[in-house]
Amino acid sequence: MSTMRLKITSSGSGEVLALLELDRAILVEQVLKDLARSTEAPFRAYTLLHNDRPLLPTECLRDIFEGDEATLTAVALPMLKIPCNLDVLAAAFIPNSDDLLMVTKGNITAVKDEEIPALGDNDPTGILWFWRLFRAEQWSFLSASLVARRSPCLSNNALMELWAEEKDKEEFESYSPWTKEEVEEQKRTGIIKWGKKFVDQAGLYLRIHDESHAVFTWNQSDILGGCGNVDRLDLATGEVTNLGRIWDAWDVTTDSSGRIFYTSCYDGTDVHLLKDTTLLQPSSEKPTPTFIVSQTVGLGFNLCFDATLKVLVTSSRDGAFFVISPPGEGRLDVGEGLPSIRPPGDDHTPGDKTAPWDTVKILEPDGRKASTGHGFYAHGGRITFVDANAQEQLCTTNLLDGKTASGSDPPFAVA
Repeated sequence: MSTMRLKITSSGSGEVLALLELDRAILVEQVLKDLARSTEAPFRAYTLLHNDRPLLPTECLRDIFEGDEATLTAVALPMLKIPCNLDVLAAAFIPNSDDLLMVTKGNITAVKDEEIPALGDNDPTGILWFWRLFRAEQWSFLSASLVARRSPCLSNNALMELWAEEKDKEEFESYSPWTKEEVEEQKRTGIIKWGKKFVDQAGLYLRIHDESHAVFTWNQSDILGGCGNVDRLDLATGEVTNLGRIWDAWDVTTDSSGRIFYTSCYDGTDVHLLKDTTLLQPSSEKPTPTFIVSQTVGLGFNLCFDATLKVLVTSSRDGAFFVISPPGEGRLDVGEGLPSIRPPGDDHTPGDKTAPWDTVKILEPDGRKASTGHGFYAHGGRITFVDANAQEQLCTTNLLDGKTASGSDPPFAVA
C-alpha cells in the first residue's frame, strides 16, 4: 500500500480537523503542512500525538502505522507559524493592534518592486524592507503595507567616494562586493545594484518600543567605512531617524522611559546605554557617547528589557542568562553576582565605565543556550528564546526559581 487515509482530531474539542489521503512515505513534517492548508487557521502550529506520544517532524508515516487507516490527535500550540520564501531578518508584534512588523530582504508580494509605495523612507535600491502585516487580515502578505525600504548605507555619497578611488582590479575585487565592470556600469547609469555579497551580509536587530515607534540597529559595511547605527522607525509615517552612531551594534532594547541600550563587541561583549539620548531625543554627537553598564565576561549578544522587574536580561555564551539591574536598586535574590567591568588592562572599549550596573548570572536549568538573533524576550522573570541547538524549539525559562510571574505574557515574534 503506497497511500493511507489519515484522520486528525483536535485534542481540545475532539472534532475532526482534517481527513487526508497521504503517501505512506512522507514525513510528519509534511503532514503538519497539509493539516495547516486544510484548516481555516493556516498559521496555527500543532504537535501531533499517536497514543499520547508526540511525533517528531522527522518520523515517517510507514514507520508509525501498518494499516491503511489511522488517527492522530493534534495539540494546538500557543504560537503561529507564518512561512516566508525570503530571508526574514526580524519580526515583532505591535502593541494593542497585534499587527506584525517584519523585516525581509526583498518583496514578499507579487506586485513589482517599483509599483509598491512605501509609507515613509523609500530607497528604491533598498535591501531592507519593513512590512506591516495586519492581524485583521490574518497577517496576510497580500494586504501587507510597506512601511519603509532602506539600504545598509548612510549615504550614496560613500559609494561615489569609494568608486572614485583609484584601485587596481585585483586589490579592488579583494574587498569589494562588486566587480570593476559592475562599478563602471553603475557609475554610467547612476543606478545602484547591491551585489550578492552585500545582500548576504545585510542584517539588523529590531525592538518594538510601543504602538508608535520601533528601534533597530545595523552596521554599515567596513567597505563603506563601517560603523554601527541606532535608528528609530515611526510606525505611523514610516520615517526613519538616526538616534546614534556607534562603533558596533548588535541587539537593542528600550526601557519604559525610552532610554536605549544595545550590545556590542570590541574587546569583548558589552552592554551600552546611549548618553543623553532617548527614543524621542536623538543624539547630536557622532559618534554618540555611551555608558557601559556591563561587560561581564561571558555576556551573549541577545538583549531585552523586563518591564515588570525593571532589569535588562542578556543571553550568554553558555547555558545561562545575565540580569543587569540599575545600581542601588538591589540585585535579584538569585544567581551569582559578578564584576560588571573588565580589568583596565584587558579592555579598551570606547565608553564611560564610571557608572556600571549590577550583574547577576543565572544558570539555565537544562543548560540550554539562546540562539543569537532569533528573538529574545523577558516578562515577569520569564525568558523566551530559541534553543541554539534546536532552531525549531521555542523555550521558556523562569529566572525566579520556579516562582509564578505576575501578569500575562505579551505576544512576541521570532524570525
